[in-house]
Amino acid sequence: MADESKYIEVRTSTLRPNIKLGFEVYIGVAGKHLLYNRATDDIEKEKLEKLNQKNIRSMFIKEQDKIAYEKFINLEKEKLKDKKVPIEQKTQIVTGIAKAAVEEVLKDPTKKENFVQAEQAAASQVDLLLQNPQALEQLLKVANLDKTVYQHSVNVATIAIGLSASLGANEQICQVVGVGALLHDIGRSPEIPNNMSIDQ
Repeated sequence: MADESKYIEVRTSTLRPNIKLGFEVYIGVAGKHLLYNRATDDIEKEKLEKLNQKNIRSMFIKEQDKIAYEKFINLEKEKLKDKKVPIEQKTQIVTGIAKAAVEEVLKDPTKKENFVQAEQAAASQVDLLLQNPQALEQLLKVANLDKTVYQHSVNVATIAIGLSASLGANEQICQVVGVGALLHDIGRSPEIPNNMSIDQ
């Protein structure tokens, strides 16, 4: 009997290693969705690194697991406010959120929700960097491991926010700078025609 399930694309960068996700994760192969990780199992760090090395940006979840996925993302965002969570873990969360936002904007820059996601990602970066200036070093360590355009955009935003803050910019200015830096490569989106002028 064929699987009639509907699947939703999720960004690989939003998944975290060594914790139970609470939803099954599937990989797309030849038009099929193959179980990659069970809901009760941890995704090993090495497995996520291999996905990154193979440039696999998207995974899938069953539509019925959408609420569990959203709950997982919200719990990850809550960790950013927890003083007991180490800076290294917070930087991984912020990097994943920001990369996912950039991936979505470059995939479809016409969707308003993708822009809102980028604004929220920049806000997370700003909050982390203003509350924990030492996070700048941790965020840039990730830069040496991932050479994608998505990570490049996160790196540019990190440096721009850090520089803005060091020059005395307030949170609102840092936020605007962060969004601009995250989206500075929007012209690389295949959805933007080559002949589109800046004024359009």
